Amino acid sequence: MWRLSVLFLAGTVTNMVFQVYTAFRGVFRPGRLCRHLMDALFALVMLSAVSVAMFIVNWGELRLYVPLSLASGFLISNFLMGDITYGAAYRYFRLVKKGAGWAKRNVVVPSGRFLADAGAKAKRWIVPEMPLPPTQDETPPQEPPEGNVAPSGNPITPKTPPPKSL
Repeated sequence: MWRLSVLFLAGTVTNMVFQVYTAFRGVFRPGRLCRHLMDALFALVMLSAVSVAMFIVNWGELRLYVPLSLASGFLISNFLMGDITYGAAYRYFRLVKKGAGWAKRNVVVPSGRFLADAGAKAKRWIVPEMPLPPTQDETPPQEPPEGNVAPSGNPITPKTPPPKSL
C-alpha cells in the first residue's frame, strides 16, 4: 500500500511541476527552438525523477500498479488543483517579469548611463585632449602687415645697399 501511495504522490508532484513549467512558458514565451529544447530538458528531468522514485520504491520493477498509480496521481491532482497551481504560478511569473522590467528600466539602464558618463569624464580628466595642429586648409587667414604689401601678401621691403667697406 505504501508503494501505491508514494507513486501516487510522485504523480501528483509531477503534475504540479508540469503546471508550473507550462505557466513559465505562458509568461515568458520562448522562441520555437528554445521552447523545443526546454521541453526536451523538462521531459528528461521529469523522466529521471520518476525513474529514481520508481527505483527507490519498487527496485525498478515495472508492474501494472506502477504506471496506474503514477497516472492516477497525475490526473487526480490535475483535476483537483491543476488550475489553482497553474494560476498561482502564472501570476507569480508575471510579477517576476514585471519586476524585472521595472528593475531594468529604473536601475540597470540609468546605472549603465551613469557609468558610461563617469567613465568618459574620468578619461577626459586622466588623458586630456590635446588640440591638433591646424592643417593647411584650416589655417586662419593672417592680416597683412601694415605698409607696402605685394599682391601675394608678402611685405615689400626696400633694398638697402650693402654696407661700404672701409
